[in-house]
Amino acid sequence: MIGARARLRASVAAVALGWLASCERAEEASTLAPHRVAGRQILIRHARSFDPRPDRTLEEARALGQRLAREARDHPDAFEELRRSWSDDSRGENDGERPSSPGIVLRGQLSDDLAPVEVALFGASIGEVVGPVETPLGFHVLRRVPIRELCAAHILVRHRDSVDPPGVPPLPVTDRSREEALERATTILVEARHADDDGFAELARARSEAIDRFSGGRLGIVPRGVLPPALDEAIESLAIGEVGGPVETPFGVHVVRRLPVERVLVRALVATRDELERRRARLLEITRAGAREAAFVEEERAFWSGPGSFPPAGRVHDVQRGAYPASIEGALFALEIGELSTVTDFEGGAALFLRVE
Repeated sequence: MIGARARLRASVAAVALGWLASCERAEEASTLAPHRVAGRQILIRHARSFDPRPDRTLEEARALGQRLAREARDHPDAFEELRRSWSDDSRGENDGERPSSPGIVLRGQLSDDLAPVEVALFGASIGEVVGPVETPLGFHVLRRVPIRELCAAHILVRHRDSVDPPGVPPLPVTDRSREEALERATTILVEARHADDDGFAELARARSEAIDRFSGGRLGIVPRGVLPPALDEAIESLAIGEVGGPVETPFGVHVVRRLPVERVLVRALVATRDELERRRARLLEITRAGAREAAFVEEERAFWSGPGSFPPAGRVHDVQRGAYPASIEGALFALEIGELSTVTDFEGGAALFLRVE
């Protein structure tokens, strides 16, 4: 009996040492960084696409994608013109001013159907054109671009010609003229320039007519080119903490405050506290950040097995300042890169986080 126990202990130790060694080796060949990339695309739809285009066959779409990819590689400065002329996802009022999706992509963010787009972007260098990549949406010609972001809060004053922002419930209709909206925004601007960040947020809650007034007017962190061009340019022209305006867009008249880009990127495991304490103890035995992250991903894959699991194994989570409960946000922003959190309880379970950026 004693001999059997000794053999069992030796076997367990060998497995543990092998697991640690494999994680250390994973650091050397890790492809986990970068954790975010930005890209623009030319999307070519066809008759069999998820959103079909009946006038183009699959074969014609593939051939067109191949031709556009060659042109974009041969003439890098022509990518945006090709996108404006050919992409089936860039039609709209500000076409040519804003980048088409996929925008900024977090590792593990895209669905299984769009995984080839993610793989292509993460495998490309900045400025490189790749594709065409086939997905159920069609054929994607992709170009990886530098990540450029802004963070701001705003106060919106609407007038009778204002349109509703896409993707939000209809906003209240007003009889206010454009001139009256400009006058009102100018008055608010004077008040806003004497307010700190918290004061601006209170002013937004009281005076803004945008749906985000409930969150103090925070637009969050957005890639350059996503907002209307006038608002995008106005924010970029401001120093951090500076207030500007009035800025006119199709949505109305804005007073804006530029905020710092504050975020952490984390990986997460959600389970019972006892299970997470065991996993945390194993991960703490690995001291090097790259190897620890590789091991964390393996823990995710072991726990969330199979396609379509939630949260997806290998996914990186973008935690922006002001978007999470203060207790969780404070703990995550206090972590160093490569550091594990303590096990954090929340309603319905517990979570373990690893900061990766």
